[in-house]
Amino acid sequence: SLSTTTTRPPARAPLPPVGETLTLHCSSPIRRGRPSVGARAMLLVSSGQMAALRPPRLLLLPPRPAALPLRRRPSMGASSARRRGGAGRVCVPRCAGATPPPQTSAVQVPARRKCSPLLDSALLPGGSELAVHEWKAVPDIWRTAAEKYADLVALVDPYHDPPSKLTYKQLEQQILDFSHGLRAIGVAPDEKLALFADNSCRWLVADQGIMATGAINVVRGTKSSDEELFQIYSHSESIALVVDSPQFFNRLAESFISRINARFIVLLWGDKSSLNSKAVMDIPVYDYNDITELGRENRNALCYSSELFEQGQQGVFEAIGPEDVATLIYTSGTGGTPKGVMLTHRNLLHQINNLWDIVPAVPGDRFLSMLPPWHAYERSTEYFIFTHGIQQVYTTVKHLKADLQHHQPHYIISVPLVYETLYSSIQRQISASPPARKTVALALIKISLLFMEAKKIYESYQTVLSSHHSFSTCSIIYGQESSLLFCGLCIIWQRC
Repeated sequence: SLSTTTTRPPARAPLPPVGETLTLHCSSPIRRGRPSVGARAMLLVSSGQMAALRPPRLLLLPPRPAALPLRRRPSMGASSARRRGGAGRVCVPRCAGATPPPQTSAVQVPARRKCSPLLDSALLPGGSELAVHEWKAVPDIWRTAAEKYADLVALVDPYHDPPSKLTYKQLEQQILDFSHGLRAIGVAPDEKLALFADNSCRWLVADQGIMATGAINVVRGTKSSDEELFQIYSHSESIALVVDSPQFFNRLAESFISRINARFIVLLWGDKSSLNSKAVMDIPVYDYNDITELGRENRNALCYSSELFEQGQQGVFEAIGPEDVATLIYTSGTGGTPKGVMLTHRNLLHQINNLWDIVPAVPGDRFLSMLPPWHAYERSTEYFIFTHGIQQVYTTVKHLKADLQHHQPHYIISVPLVYETLYSSIQRQISASPPARKTVALALIKISLLFMEAKKIYESYQTVLSSHHSFSTCSIIYGQESSLLFCGLCIIWQRC
């Protein structure tokens, strides 16, 4: 039960260091049920205080980072009050040496938490008993990848500001930081967060960070219409929004943001100061660094609080199960209103575990990523390649030809239209070449086609080799390291 008779602590004392004994006080009543977002700054307590709480249910979370300054309305309606999370407030003594005011009653928060059984095994009672290759939830793959390929480059994202390059170990740490940051601002298991953003390294971190909390992400890209995004957000019953950039957010400001009930907003790229301030008057806004820094502080607090774990803090967490819903993917809507498809962790892990039969990946190979990440085909392939130590390079249709030459990828995934456009461009380049070069190029293409047909017969390879003209020409024009093109359900294979 939650106490409604508490007192306000001193307001001027300095912030105590991590690990000191603190006491929880509230300046106003807290409603029964799950605490509001504003009341989620939990505190470290001593073993004596923990013993007084049966069973112990206090979650270790550091103070929230400063969000975007918000202008207050003279009077706040019911909808605004809901967005701000109610009237509950959590205040803390500012000095470890200061004597807190008498506490009339302890506040016990029965927070239900979930975590990835392998990635966050330290949070579970007794740790995880899973082997490094036993995955029960999608985020488990990052612990395995970090241990096997720690210093290999996992991601190269050259077209965002700032450009990013992450090793497998760094990627695992960022996913952990993001997930703990979301817990710190109140994300609970099975809640739905709308992730409306385009393909990037931070999209992947946000996607996996949301899953690692036991929450469900609802994914869509920035090219969808405002009305479609509103329908998806409302139908999925999302409680918060993760957006790509200030430009995309400002596009949604009037037609979308004003119509939804969002507990908070997370900005993946760009500066919060560029946001339309009128649209976020009553909504806390965090950028990517806010969430990861908050998560890092929270993880450090957990690491330095072994005494609390011994007193039963681990009982707060339970493992994510294979049958838990991981994501909601909505159809394209070409036949009408987009329809949501619930995918469990088991659904996604099946693709990860079985794609090896078709794609014998090699650690250190390069994968060129260009499809939207909410595309189920792209998403499953990305998860798969990271379990085998492959480097993913982000590109766009605009930069595709240059990146083929520069990065010499071993794997590409796209749709037939992209390959047809690429093939036409290459044919025009060959036609405009001097006669001698044109003759050599056409002869090599012919030899490559004959070789692929002979190899198909010799190895009894059953995969349909459609659009192989495009692949053969790509190998000649862009380099012999290109080995595998994914095209819809067709896979074009050649190991050079």
